[in-house]
Amino acid sequence: MAGIQNHRGSGCLINKCELFNNNYGVSAQEYAHDIVVSDCLIHDNKLQQVYVRQDSYNISILGCIIAGSVGWEGVEVYNARKVLICNNQINNNSRAGIALINGKMCKIHGNILSANNKMITKPSETGLYSAQVSISDNSDRNVISDNFIHLDAGGSNYGVWEDESDYNTVYENDFVGMKVESVKLTGSNSSKRNNREYSS
Repeated sequence: MAGIQNHRGSGCLINKCELFNNNYGVSAQEYAHDIVVSDCLIHDNKLQQVYVRQDSYNISILGCIIAGSVGWEGVEVYNARKVLICNNQINNNSRAGIALINGKMCKIHGNILSANNKMITKPSETGLYSAQVSISDNSDRNVISDNFIHLDAGGSNYGVWEDESDYNTVYENDFVGMKVESVKLTGSNSSKRNNREYSS
């Protein structure tokens, strides 16, 4: 069950809602498209707070507070494309703040991410499950820009981690309190530039 679920729908605005105590806060699936989620408080859902999946596209998540998933990510984009995640506060989720899993042509811009990855308890745990933003499984041609990513709180070792993906660009982000590395890219055509790193 989702607080709001859009299945193959389009042209939907979800504005100024509070969604909590569901499996998902918002779920867009199976070719759902042209949906805007704005200025919502989405918190304390059991799985992903916002789940965009199964060939959905043109989804915008704007100006929301996304916090406190019990077992999963704040925002997960799974087999979907052209998702805009912009100007949100994403914190206190059990896994990554934002996860792209075969997510393509997405833009992650102007967000504040902190205190995610609450499930990470060992300093030795690295990779996708200890990043504030994780990019995996052929997630290509995404842009991560102008975000504030705080690594001290929560269990994150990385700000942005990419695996088996390519043509991603990470630029002009602020990283505070690095534990291992602010940006880890593996794609030969992915790039990072003009990111700023600060000690806590």
